[in-house]
Amino acid sequence: MNTISLEDARYFLSQCSGILIEGRYVEPVVFDIEEDHANEWLVLQWEDNEGDQESIISVSFLEGDNQTILLEGSKMTLTAEDGVEEELTLLKEWKPNQS
Repeated sequence: MNTISLEDARYFLSQCSGILIEGRYVEPVVFDIEEDHANEWLVLQWEDNEGDQESIISVSFLEGDNQTILLEGSKMTLTAEDGVEEELTLLKEWKPNQS
């Protein structure tokens, strides 16, 4: 397993067509790095349907929590704003059917 910098992780994420998180396809929203530990540099959002209720799930990542990032093949491990480690699978070209 390799470690990469926040800048390298941002570059890889900006080159992806999307990522898989918890088995869901998500297009990442990548912001600028501002060298501020409280800066939100990555946001992932998706709709979650539980029964009759529909909600939007949002996971944010701060610079301070992700100064070094684990990378193994196409899998990147980041620490979310709530302190939970999230494993993302980087996708280069595949996009699911949008029906």
